[in-house]
Amino acid sequence: MKKILLIVLINLLSFTTAQSQCWYTSFLKDYEAGNVDFRKFIGESKDGMGVYRRLYDGGSTYVLKNATYLQKFEKLSPDVASRIAKFTDDKIGSTLAKFLDDCDDPEFLNFINKSENSKFVDAFSNHKLTDAEAQNIGDLVAELKLNEQNTEKIEKWLVRSDKISIMKGRFKVADDFEKFSNRSIASNTDIPCKAWGGNGNRTHYTQLQAGEPKVILDDALVDPIPIATDEFGARTYKTLYHDSKLTKNAPWTPNQSSEIIDKFTSGNGVLTDTKGLQYVELEVKSSANYFKDYGGVLKTGDKIRIYKNEIYKSISNGDGKSIIETIKIFK
Repeated sequence: MKKILLIVLINLLSFTTAQSQCWYTSFLKDYEAGNVDFRKFIGESKDGMGVYRRLYDGGSTYVLKNATYLQKFEKLSPDVASRIAKFTDDKIGSTLAKFLDDCDDPEFLNFINKSENSKFVDAFSNHKLTDAEAQNIGDLVAELKLNEQNTEKIEKWLVRSDKISIMKGRFKVADDFEKFSNRSIASNTDIPCKAWGGNGNRTHYTQLQAGEPKVILDDALVDPIPIATDEFGARTYKTLYHDSKLTKNAPWTPNQSSEIIDKFTSGNGVLTDTKGLQYVELEVKSSANYFKDYGGVLKTGDKIRIYKNEIYKSISNGDGKSIIETIKIFK
């Protein structure tokens, strides 16, 4: 107890008496009455006092004193935690407790903790979104769904918003736009194919899966002549990568970013010359059944080489029925 009191006193130096008195009085009372697990959490956690403070400020009463849930809450980034702490939390099975139970899913936890996904956390905790905010969130979720990311828990917490119908409406718009783009490329239409000088003799694959973690390519235009063959017979093919986005602000999915886009901006990967990274290689993961619908040479286990100067995205006019612009990502 002496150690905890010392920690409290040190923390209080950062606050005025008026700011601190309520929460630390509550903390001392809860610590005195708390069970062994609660005391252990406070004593061993790197940020036990901060965790308690964020929950107290948010109005928590159940999770605030429960060591199991305190450990779950501690895994949230401070910024996310401060907003999620505002969920109702007055008894077992509270909204906050249910949300933290869903955070046992590492994929969901990792997703909400990323700063670029802060809009989702805002939407979880804010029922009163504007139409524009709801549409933007819908576009973001649609992008994840199109790339086969599990959005079950994301949608579960978005459904609390009174604008959920607008969000769900965007899912179909995104799906329609991707199919429209696929057809445009298959027919070698001016927009978008003019952006890269036409398809030539390349084979057009849609929803090709490659890499680990898996990336799903909206459109992969693969040159039929391999540029390398390994000792096991697997071949490497030069590939142009195209993606469809509903809006200019629609983000790349986490795997698209980490496995392709970010590598050309961070310097990670294989260097081909002194100017920096020129391409990334990904192993093809699509199954043999997938390739039955295509007449090209690509097969499971082959590699595709995506060059920095051959990555494009097409932007919708908003209704998903036409392309207003095709952008070359790296000039």
